[in-house]
Amino acid sequence: MFLLKRLSLRSKFLVAPAIALLLMVLLAMIHLMTTLKQHQVLVNVEQSELYVSDQMINLFSRLSTAHLFIYDLLVNQSADFSEEQIYENGKPHVYSIFAIEKAMADAELVEKMKEVERAHHANLTAELVDYRSYVISALEMATVDRALAIHHMQRATEHFNRVNKQYLSFLEVIRNRVNDKLVSVSNDTNISLSYSLVIFLIALLSTVVIAVFLSRLLSDDLGHLIKVVGRLASGDKDIDVPTQSSSKEVNALVNAVKVFKQSLLRLEREINERK
Repeated sequence: MFLLKRLSLRSKFLVAPAIALLLMVLLAMIHLMTTLKQHQVLVNVEQSELYVSDQMINLFSRLSTAHLFIYDLLVNQSADFSEEQIYENGKPHVYSIFAIEKAMADAELVEKMKEVERAHHANLTAELVDYRSYVISALEMATVDRALAIHHMQRATEHFNRVNKQYLSFLEVIRNRVNDKLVSVSNDTNISLSYSLVIFLIALLSTVVIAVFLSRLLSDDLGHLIKVVGRLASGDKDIDVPTQSSSKEVNALVNAVKVFKQSLLRLEREINERK
């Protein structure tokens, strides 16, 4: 407050807006940093978790299609085809299972997984290998014994269900990781809002306090000068003019009032001398 008193009148009127501006800039910086962090998290989710889940969903959709076709071929339509036709019709879908297995082992896909996800991915891959072996056995057995082929296909279905269980467990891990990141973003947003609210209140309070202080400071100085001038104008020459103020502008007014008082006293002496 002592420093405020030493400022010029123009500077005093600029203090409150300047402080408010600085605090608003600080608010903008906090908001910008929070936004950039949120953007980075969301980009990371898109390039990591969403990419992995999208690829896995696509692969499992293809696996389900292949499984349903082979199961329908061996269990429901085996009487409509010869052994060779069953094998030839089922072979492209076996190749599809091989392609799915290869795609699941893709280095780029695995690289984007975390340690926990890789563990579930390894279990999923192991179940997929067992499933593929039973599917191949079922198709090969169809050329020899259809009843045994159907039995192998039922065993393959059991392994498919295990694959499905591991697949759902894998997606659950990814979903939990995405949720953790979104919760982190939400927490950061709440913290940022709290900081912003505090800074806003500080800006508002400091602006009001400084404005009130400056208004009282100016009103006290100017009010006292107005009273002095009024007393002088009414003929009271004994009133004391206030001492120097910290404001240059107010000092100029004080000096002007002193000159005014001295002029009145000199004029009064001259009139008395002439009498």
